[in-house]
Amino acid sequence: MFRYPTLALAVVPALLAASFATTARESQAPSVRGESEVTCEIRPIADGHGTTLQAVLQSAKPLSGTYDFSVAKRGGGGSSTSAQSGEFVAMSGGEEVLGAVTLGLDGGASYSAELMLDWAGGTTSCRAGN
Repeated sequence: MFRYPTLALAVVPALLAASFATTARESQAPSVRGESEVTCEIRPIADGHGTTLQAVLQSAKPLSGTYDFSVAKRGGGGSSTSAQSGEFVAMSGGEEVLGAVTLGLDGGASYSAELMLDWAGGTTSCRAGN
């Protein structure tokens, strides 16, 4: 089969090792982007005056970047939109409230909200609505 079996025994393992190393690097790409270390949440907090939506960032490592928080409300009295954006700096292992919007949700009103985070190592986003 091989003209030089000794050479084949040396080359095949080397090719397999190179292939495995490339696959291992590719499988680590999502964690390098930081997607599992950085999450976001749109947290609704209801009180007697309405519902406040908080844009929350959670990070397992120190991080800085930018955010965009948008909220749209629709109801019997019409519709409204709100947009907030800016820069953030997050400490390791904590959470940061990046922005907040208070809505009156009486009369069957509904909302949809989106928070997008962008930093040097990646991006993530989250959505909420009722």
